[in-house]
Order: sequence, then structure tokens, then C-alpha cells
Amino acid sequence: MMWFNDTNNDGKISKNPHRRKCAFSIACVIIGLLICGIALGVGLGLHLGSTSNNDATTISSTSQANASTTVGQNTATTMVANITSLSTSSTNTILINSSTLVPTISMTTNVSLISTSSTASIATPTTSTTSITWTSSTTSITPTTSTTSTTSITPTTSTTSTTTAPTYCPNWTWNGTGIIVAGTGTSGSALNALNQPWNIFIDSLTDILYVADSLNHRIIKYLPNATSGIVVAGTGSSSSLSNGLNTPKDVFVDSSGNIFVADSVNHRIQFFPNGSLTASTISTTWNVGTLNGVFFYNKTTYASDFDNSAVWANSTAVAGNQGAGSNLNQLNQPQGFTIDTQYNKSTMYIANSNQHTIVQWLPGASAGTIVAGINGVRNGLNTTFDFPLAIKLDSYANLFIADNNNHRIQLYCRYPNVSSTGRTIAGTSGISGSTQTLLKYPAGLALDSLLNLYVSDTSNNRVLKFMRIT
Repeated sequence: MMWFNDTNNDGKISKNPHRRKCAFSIACVIIGLLICGIALGVGLGLHLGSTSNNDATTISSTSQANASTTVGQNTATTMVANITSLSTSSTNTILINSSTLVPTISMTTNVSLISTSSTASIATPTTSTTSITWTSSTTSITPTTSTTSTTSITPTTSTTSTTTAPTYCPNWTWNGTGIIVAGTGTSGSALNALNQPWNIFIDSLTDILYVADSLNHRIIKYLPNATSGIVVAGTGSSSSLSNGLNTPKDVFVDSSGNIFVADSVNHRIQFFPNGSLTASTISTTWNVGTLNGVFFYNKTTYASDFDNSAVWANSTAVAGNQGAGSNLNQLNQPQGFTIDTQYNKSTMYIANSNQHTIVQWLPGASAGTIVAGINGVRNGLNTTFDFPLAIKLDSYANLFIADNNNHRIQLYCRYPNVSSTGRTIAGTSGISGSTQTLLKYPAGLALDSLLNLYVSDTSNNRVLKFMRIT
């Protein structure tokens, strides 16, 4: 084999221009390759950065976002995008491995809408292998509309009310000084005077007062706060005519304004239609004696018979009528009475005057029950009476009683508990007088809609009103 020997004969190497050109060309190729590699790396990095920016820009153009971009001298490119929309959740991951990428682009984009969450992350490990992994997802982004509304607020007023716990009969009290609402304290026949007023009645709807002005032989009506009365029955003189009365002892007014009168000495019950001064006699066929009490209920007229010791209902004896006596099937000179129209309907409560008791008589019963007082015992204790003349019930069926000879009004509570002991709510037991704190032989009483107490102070020729306090 022969080697090519490019030397001179004298052993020196000759300068060959072809060899220099070849070496220069190789160097240029190497440099070109290096430049292309760098350019490729930079281009790929810029392309990926541009793609990420385009994605973030697209998201930002359809939603309101806060974006922060950080560029540093790291060896990894990272982009995280959090998107909140209606209901789609997806993750996009781009993995790039390149040891030739020097610039690092880090971008974080946060987009908040309604309920969709999307996260895209780009990470570059330190290996020299370049790979791209792309997971395609479709993200639905619903734009939102911001609406500004003005709310009108109307101030409110806070009201605090205090509710008083209800009190019952044992705690009720009345002012001990009465107010004269009818009469003058002296007997007379003028419209502002009375003469031995007996029982009284108050219209629960209007609080109009009706008085059986016995010795003036009339029924007189007093409007609230009036100083003089209006004659609605009788003529002022004793008479047995249809327009007259003789010593009326009781009066009752029904819901239509019709007036029923116990015309005692005439032994009859008179019926005066509303507005009429002429009456018809209800008790014509009753064969009765002196009638001192009257009550109308459930189309039935009741009357107490002093002489026969009985109570009648449309000509039929419904209590007593067994002769005067102390037995429970007997009465002894009954006077005032009342009827329960709310609870034990048609049950009667009778002032059994000469036995000094209050008797309860149930419908259809042949005997009564003593509910107040002691049979045949008369004195001024809280468990006894001395000739009770009148009785009224309130809406709780408590008993209010005019204890005539003791000059007082007694209250027997029956709600919430039945009591056999009474208490004085007007007058003073055993003491009569003409001051407005005392009574003298009271023969009647009534209650208005507020439970104010009205008393017929018979021997003082007046009607007193005792205001309820509690």
C-alpha cells in the first residue's frame, strides 16, 4: 500500500489549499447545526408559551379573570388555569422534557364564574427526552351578567305590648265608694228622683240602666251618664190598667228591647213591647200570688211567687209550690232569682229569702240544692245571710247577692273553684248609712259589661255604681 505523501523532496510539508477549504466547511456545518438546534429549542419554547398564552387569552376574553405571569431563570415551564363554570370539571396536562430550553415561562390564570373548575398544568422534568402529552377537553363557560339593583328599605316601628295575666273572682275588687247614677238620695217623683227602687236591670250591650221604681209605680230608664231618667212603663200612680203598674218589684229587658215587669201588687207579669207604654198581661191564667221577680229565657217567662213560695214558668210551677218550708223541695218566700243561660242552661238560682239561703234548682228537678248560706240561719257572717233579696250571675257563673238586712253585697265565687264562703264587695256588714260607702236595705243589683256593680240602695232612694278595680 502506498501512502500519499504530500511533502517536498526536502521533507517539508507543503501548504495544500484544498485541505483548508474542507476544514472550514466542516466547521461551518457544525456551527450551523448548533444554531439550528438552539433556534429549534427557542422556537418550540416560544410556540408552547404562545399556545398557553392563547388559551389563557381565550378564557380571559369570555370571563372576568385575574392573571399573574412570572418569567424566571428556571428549567421548567408551568401554567395553571383554574376555571369555575356551571358543572364541567377537566384537567389538561402538557409535559415537555427539554434540556435545551433555557427560558422559563410560568403563568397562573384564575377565572371565577359559576361552578365549573378546569385546571391546566405544564411541567418540565430534567431529562433530555422531549415528549408532549395532551388531553383534550371541552370546557363550557357560561358568561354571567352583573346586575345592580336598588333596594328600598322602609323603617319599621317596634311595638312592645304587655299582656296582663287574667285574674279570677277571688282577686277581683271594687272601689268601696259608690257613685250615684240614679236618684238623689231623697224620695221623689221627678225624673231625677226615685222612691224605694227595688230590683234593677242593665242591658249588656248598651249599659242602659232600668229601675223598678216601686213606690212611683213605674219603670224608669237611665242612659249612661244621664242625670235624669225616661219613663218606659207605668204612669207614676198605682193602677191595674194596661198602661199602669202597682208597686213593680222587678224588670227584665230582652234583646229586642221588650220589657217584662213583675207587677207585684197586681199579681201579674206585664209585657211592654219596645217603645210602647201599653202592656199585655202574660200571667192571666197562672193563678199566682205576689210576683216579685221576672226573667225571660228561651221563649219562656219565669216569675217568683212570694205568696205561694214557688217559681213559675209559663203557668207551670218549676220550683217549690209545696208550701213555705225548709225542706229542699220547698221554698220560703222567694224574691229575686236568675237563670244560667251559658253553662248549666235553664238552671235557676233563687234567693230563698225567709230561709236565708241561695238555692240552685236544676231543670226538671223536684228539689233544690243550697249553694250559699245556711238553711234557716240568719246573721252577718261570711257564710250566712239575713233575708237575701236579689241575685245575679256574671259570665263565669259567680254569684252576686243583695243581703238586704245586712246592708251589703256578697260575692260567692264559683270559678275557677266553687266557694261556700262569701266576701263583701259593697257596703259594710250590719251597718246601714247614707254615705256613699254604706248601703241601707239594698233590694237589687246588676252588672254592666265591665263588671262594674250597680246597687239599688232602696231605703236611700238611689242607685250606686261601684267601679271595678281589678
